[in-house]
Amino acid sequence: MLPTSSTGASPAPVVDLQVTSSAGGGLTLRWTQVDDGTGNPANYAIRYGSPNLTWWTAHQTEVLVPGTFIGKPGTYEWSGLNPGATYQFQVVSYRGTLNQD
Repeated sequence: MLPTSSTGASPAPVVDLQVTSSAGGGLTLRWTQVDDGTGNPANYAIRYGSPNLTWWTAHQTEVLVPGTFIGKPGTYEWSGLNPGATYQFQVVSYRGTLNQD
């Protein structure tokens, strides 16, 4: 069963973020797209930290990825990382315009 919003108000959380490939200074992230709480695909904010992620201090690494289809894979290819370094990634689903509505 796919994650959905329990109240119909908040986007469902992404629960399966994973790295599917990595090479050199890049990697590919994959997750299952979720409901934005209104029956539409959510949008996604992705951030990273090295070696650990603290969401509020990683804002300079943020990328926004539009959702397309609930239940289908979402992917993002990240480049420019330091080979051999340790990174943590996090994705947050949202609806509307992030930090505006």
